[in-house]
Amino acid sequence: SAMFINKLLEFSPTQLGAFRKELLSELSYSKTTGLLTWRKARVGVKPGKVAGHTNRLGYVQIGFKNTLWLAHQLIWLMVKNEVAQEIDHKDGVPQNNKWLNLRGVTHAQNNWNKKGRKDSTSGHRGVSFQHGKWRAYITVNRSNQIHLGRFSKKEEAVTARLEAEKKHFNQYKYGSL
Repeated sequence: SAMFINKLLEFSPTQLGAFRKELLSELSYSKTTGLLTWRKARVGVKPGKVAGHTNRLGYVQIGFKNTLWLAHQLIWLMVKNEVAQEIDHKDGVPQNNKWLNLRGVTHAQNNWNKKGRKDSTSGHRGVSFQHGKWRAYITVNRSNQIHLGRFSKKEEAVTARLEAEKKHFNQYKYGSL
């Protein structure tokens, strides 16, 4: 969810407290299903109805107080009574808002958990075909690109990259729930 600015970061502590109180009175969150449901009847909404819709990027958005919010940001505030810089979906599924699938992270940590690009020559992050060889590399702390070597076989470059991921990012990769 790095593409969305968390508007809650702009709230003062007083505004945040009042907003959270309203959220808790209007919405109910199930940690096990990850769903937010409306507590009270609203125009066209019965109590218990699942709140929000899935946007084109797969995130659940909820209209609340004349603003569209990302559900996972509201959930974090409701449960933790704080605002995270960013929230990572550990399994990489943006509509899975089960509590055990969410974690507060920095922007850099959230980037480590990104899926590979669709236009990738190798199908793997940090592996590219250059000058007749497969190059493996990893970027740590935004600007420090570490060259992992050039390999004649793609599988060797992928292995080098995966080893580097374990060393540098271990708990932020998909599947490390």
